[in-house]
Amino acid sequence: MPDERFHLITPLKPFEGKLVDKYLVVKNWSINGNQYSFISEVSIVEKEGRIYYNILEPYSEFREKVEEILTLSKFWLKPEREYMNDPVGYFMNEVIRRYEPSGGLSEDLIKSVKYYLIREILGYGPLTTPINDPNVEDISCAGVNRHVKIWHKNRNRLGWLTANLKFNEEELDELVAKLVYRANKSVSVMNPIAEGVLPEGYRINASWKTEISDFGSSFTIRKFREKPYTITELISMGTLDSWTASYLWLMMEFKGFILIMGASGSGKTTLLNAISMLVNPNAKIISIEDVREIFLLHDGWKPLKTRIRENPVEEGEDIDLFDLVKFALRERMDFLILGESRGREARLLFQGAATGHGAITTFHSSSIEALLARLKNDPISIGDSMLRLLDVVIHIIIVNRGGRVERKVKSVYENSNNGWREVISWNKGNSWNHDENMNRLFEKARNYGLSKSDVIKELNRRRKFLE
Repeated sequence: MPDERFHLITPLKPFEGKLVDKYLVVKNWSINGNQYSFISEVSIVEKEGRIYYNILEPYSEFREKVEEILTLSKFWLKPEREYMNDPVGYFMNEVIRRYEPSGGLSEDLIKSVKYYLIREILGYGPLTTPINDPNVEDISCAGVNRHVKIWHKNRNRLGWLTANLKFNEEELDELVAKLVYRANKSVSVMNPIAEGVLPEGYRINASWKTEISDFGSSFTIRKFREKPYTITELISMGTLDSWTASYLWLMMEFKGFILIMGASGSGKTTLLNAISMLVNPNAKIISIEDVREIFLLHDGWKPLKTRIRENPVEEGEDIDLFDLVKFALRERMDFLILGESRGREARLLFQGAATGHGAITTFHSSSIEALLARLKNDPISIGDSMLRLLDVVIHIIIVNRGGRVERKVKSVYENSNNGWREVISWNKGNSWNHDENMNRLFEKARNYGLSKSDVIKELNRRRKFLE
């Protein structure tokens, strides 16, 4: 037996407690015409004020035998074309060819080998279940021998869930290296921080060993829907009402300048994407992000992202948000979307709004006062005259209602001669108050030859359409 035994990282014994939920997680792949399926089970239990996420994998009783087969495979697998085209299929054929004559494989053992091969080659090892669980939004591990934490969109009334999964130092380093590699990035002692996007479009942040954390390597995976939420879905979820959506729809049509503020995880980008999908389908749109999260269906949409060299000796130059905004403003476009405003790139966005482009962005802030203070101070330094270009500020928040975390548009503010006015406000129930004196919207409408009564009529027409 070889000294270096192949090691499968598997979930720990499930946590005990009151059963809250139980369901299957299924993921299918098609590789060169061959179909592969991964099926596991999740149970969610509650005990002593904490909620646990149990990964229940099949074939756990065959783990040691599968490890033995995978260990021996190092000596007889060959890098043939067939292996590169379909590694799971090639491996299974070789296993059956070598073990079947001796009768060393039962039907269950064959299934278990295939299960773990799919999990390791096509999936993400022990993280395959939560990564493919549509109910999971974030997956995080803070270090060696620390339980993986799960943010579950339906079971988060007590905060993060604790998974029956943790890793020793070697396991965690191996997993982080695999995640970073899948994102086409690298991590090392010289460059201990990595950020990227997994093939599924999920954002990965990772750190390496104890270079920046005494707890060792760490990772966070932030998942996004394959199909972004539409505005009608957000209405049905209670994030905003149809009147508010109609107001924002019209403001976008009038090429307004909109800023969405809120805390981390409050749904700013989700709302930005939904609002942006309301733009005229014939419009030319440019979006700018560090890591691409925005997804639009417009033929005229051009997504741009930053390029940061991992190693200073690499050829080429870094391209940051400021460079991309400056580049975009040289084009004739209808809308400029800046995924998040943090620094000097925001000044250019305001300049773009001054030339007649529609613009929308997000900003980390908890109040309109804090937002304005940050916009006016370094490193953004927007003057009062430029601030008047900003038409609307949307404040989106996270609320806990009946043990369920929800996102709500708390306020919509309009820029006026007398400061910022709240024209739409959430009233803590499931409805919103609307001020009919939407002077900024009326002002934008006049540029399109529409009167106040025309705007009200159009708002009602769109509201009924959305309902």
